Amino acid sequence: MADIRMKIMQVLGAKSSGGAELFYFRLVQALQEKADVLCVVREGSWVENRLKMLSIPYKSVPFGGFFDFKTEKLLSEYIEEFKPDVIQGWMNRACSKLPETSVPTVGRMGGFYDLKNYKRCDYLIGNTKELQHYFVENGFPEEKSFYIPNFAPVPDEKYKANRADVRLTYGIPEDAKVLFIAGRLHHVKGIDTVIKALRSLPEDVHLLVAGSGKLKNEYQELAKHEGVEKRLHLIGWVDNLTVVASAADIWLVPSRQETLGNVVLDAWAHKLPVVASRTQGPLSLIDEDITGKLFDIEDVDTMVRHIESLLNAPKQAETMVAKALETLNLNFSEEIVVEKYMDFYKKVTS
Repeated sequence: MADIRMKIMQVLGAKSSGGAELFYFRLVQALQEKADVLCVVREGSWVENRLKMLSIPYKSVPFGGFFDFKTEKLLSEYIEEFKPDVIQGWMNRACSKLPETSVPTVGRMGGFYDLKNYKRCDYLIGNTKELQHYFVENGFPEEKSFYIPNFAPVPDEKYKANRADVRLTYGIPEDAKVLFIAGRLHHVKGIDTVIKALRSLPEDVHLLVAGSGKLKNEYQELAKHEGVEKRLHLIGWVDNLTVVASAADIWLVPSRQETLGNVVLDAWAHKLPVVASRTQGPLSLIDEDITGKLFDIEDVDTMVRHIESLLNAPKQAETMVAKALETLNLNFSEEIVVEKYMDFYKKVTS
């Protein structure tokens, strides 16, 4: 007799795209093979559009502000209709709207958020061990606080065949050395520090940034001031990082604050050497000089030295990439992380 498939409701209230939204999408895609999943997302959101494109079952609700009484009512109706074995809410907006229910309810967090938004959660999952400790330190029961990391899928090696076309699309010389950043155009992401670093790097080094935000004009002005405007390429948010990453030689994570650093895992998955700031996420993942290079926050000089060392020593970069991929496959592969989620769901429903 075949096992009865578990029914899991995944609730996300975010409107825009970002690291958490991307991982939500990756996880629900992967869970499709293991369980019956119903996604409940915000109307008109980036995630809704992605789910629609791939014909993944979902419901959409307003996830409005204080006077939005419709969302909780609809969530109750969907719970009654779908009859999930477990409900997982993602971040503040979704978890604060979860209705009272007898179904085991999980809050999944990727940042140090106020736990008042998680009062209706029976369990909490953090994507770092530091978050798991944070739950307990702030009064959440230790036996109901869990750590499950994110994963990054490893693309087919053929993705690198897009390299020349992507460079041509964004006006990057074919023989240039390309630094790549995936992240919002926000002060905490430290993109300005890399623009300043370009001035100290050889003329053939370019910076490609995939991400949107309000600081685009400011960064373009900074690049002009530094005399590197022709070497800066701000291309906005892209849904498929893999295609764009094919143009890159080094993946940078220059953040001033980075709780997990999904992008470190993505760099490893794309077999690119990573140079990152000593923020919480990269520090918890990178074995210094083995699986990546680290520099102090805003330390442009050390960042430049690390970039130059990798560009000038391709064998060293290859060794680092191989070790990083080994670490990814041992701890952060899709198979391993999805299995951890399924084991967790079975545990809280047994």
